[in-house]
This record gives sequence, structure tokens and C-alpha cells, in this order.
Amino acid sequence: GVTRLPIKSVHLNKSPMLVGNLKTLSGAMATRWGIDLEQGRAHAQLAANGPDMAAVWAQVYQKPAAPNETDVDEDLYGGFVSNNDRRKLESLRMQTPAQLATARPSFEDERLAELLRRYRARNFPETLSEAEMEAWEEHRAARLFDGAGGARTVDQLFGEIDALSETADERAEEILGALYEYVEAIAPSRY
Repeated sequence: GVTRLPIKSVHLNKSPMLVGNLKTLSGAMATRWGIDLEQGRAHAQLAANGPDMAAVWAQVYQKPAAPNETDVDEDLYGGFVSNNDRRKLESLRMQTPAQLATARPSFEDERLAELLRRYRARNFPETLSEAEMEAWEEHRAARLFDGAGGARTVDQLFGEIDALSETADERAEEILGALYEYVEAIAPSRY
């Protein structure tokens, strides 16, 4: 097995607390909170005499690199939509599916054109051209079967449903069954 280092992450504004300057902690307050000042000083001395860990912390807390390209559906913080684009989107929401199919708005934000295509594909698939439908099915297959963009695959979801159904009561079993059928219904033709 692996032996973990005796290191604890400290959350700000939560217990246990850290005191950077012991002059701010009176003996009365230490007693009230059950803090052993001598033990604290001994631990501080141990840490000071130990190896210099400064270079290690950056690696320990390094977050994995974000993917280079964020999918437009997941790009909530990619930037705000301009007022012009917002007006165009509001106008598009009032259009019929047939009008949406022929609409070619020029957005300032390049993400919105793809979002509009996906909106049509999800809500009005009959309005897609053959090329648009093919691109949509490729996108769906990449996400649902290959896990593109870190998406949960259909197989992973089915495995999770199966695992949950082993301990589910009758009502939960009905819900899981309905979820399973729904996923089968919306998944591209591979299923």
C-alpha cells in the first residue's frame, strides 16, 4: 500500500484554526478553545526544522490543465453575450421552426452560431439539412459513445443504472427503468 504524508489541508474560516501570530491569541482564549499553546509551539518548531517543502506544494495542489477547447454548451463563463446578439437571440426565439431553418443571423459571438445549430437539432431536427443532421449525429456519437469532452458515455450510464438497480426499491426500479429506456430512445442508432 501507499503511505500518505501526514499533511492536512486547512480551509479558511473553518475549524481547526491557524494563528499566524501567537500574540493575537491570549492565554484565556486558548484555554477557552482548548488550544495547547506549548504543543502548538513544539509543532511549529518541528515544521521549521523539517525539510523545505515550498517547491512541493505547487505540485501537490496543481490542478489538471483545462482542455484547450471548451464545448459551446459548457462555456458558461466564456464571455457575456453582447446586447446586439441578445436582441438577435430574442428574435430567433419568436420564430417558427421553418423560419429558424432559413435564418442566417450574423452573431458577434462565434459560439452562438453553433448554439443555434444545436438548438435546432435538439428541438426541431426536421429543420436540419442532410449535412447538418450528419454533423449533429457525429457530435452526439462522439459525446455519447466516445466520451468526447469528458462526457459520460451511454455504457457508463447504463453501468451506473445497473449498479443502482441492485439496491433499488420498487419505485426507484421504475424510475431507473424509465431512464434506461429514455437513454436508449435518444442515443444515436448504435443502440
